Amino acid sequence: MSMFEEATTEPALLAVLLAQRQEQQAAFRAYFFGPFRLIQQNRVVEGPIWRRNKIRSLLKWFLLHPDRPFSSDYLVELFWPDTPAEAAHRNLRVNIHYLRYLLEPCIDRGQESQYICRLANNFYLFRRDASWWCDVWEVQRLLDEAKEQERDGNSNRAAFLYRKLVSYFERGFLPEDIYEEHLIPFRSQYERLHLQMLTRLIDISMEKRELDDAAEYAYQILAIDPLHEPAIKKLLSIYRLQGNYSAASRTLHGFRHFFKAELGVEPCSLQNEEL
Repeated sequence: MSMFEEATTEPALLAVLLAQRQEQQAAFRAYFFGPFRLIQQNRVVEGPIWRRNKIRSLLKWFLLHPDRPFSSDYLVELFWPDTPAEAAHRNLRVNIHYLRYLLEPCIDRGQESQYICRLANNFYLFRRDASWWCDVWEVQRLLDEAKEQERDGNSNRAAFLYRKLVSYFERGFLPEDIYEEHLIPFRSQYERLHLQMLTRLIDISMEKRELDDAAEYAYQILAIDPLHEPAIKKLLSIYRLQGNYSAASRTLHGFRHFFKAELGVEPCSLQNEEL
């Protein structure tokens, strides 16, 4: 039985099917990996209101921080830093109004929103409930479950979850917002997690002597970060276990040459590497 077959037997397969059903049945679905998309009742949200950049920015921020209140002063400084205070606060109120109407077209004037809530002292909060599904929330759920499986010694199930996580990270986090400074911490976090998941997949594959898979994960890391010394070290170990010393030699010498050409120094962790 392969790793995939083992990982997708019950109850693991049931958990996967349940997660997919929750995604498809949600009234709202938001996707941060790949170009940002908001789907409401199985239809992609479009139209003049959605084309207002600040509405999308506000919604992204709220979805990245569900159930967390933010003051109007904080949001104004975040999204209108160069606008005079009075105009900036007016912009915030207008965009909050449009965002509420976008999510709840039938909401009456003055009626409290189910999702975008105004609290005391001009604080705003996005209230998360079962009508919403968001891929960044699913990523956190998968990550927590994978760590739990590892603690329980279930490396097959953990590897299955790591591969699902990698499939999200491969799409890139909000590629259209690459220059938005307030999103940099999230982008860095997911890039770091991407490398960590691939590294764990290498280790698990090596433990199971699935060396071709381990090598493929190492090459995926190097496609992201060509100067990633730990991935090269693992690749050399894989080649040694395969008895492919000529490939190990070519890889080591090629990486040393590339590293020195790029940075002007030898890779520290490989200086004493022998084949």
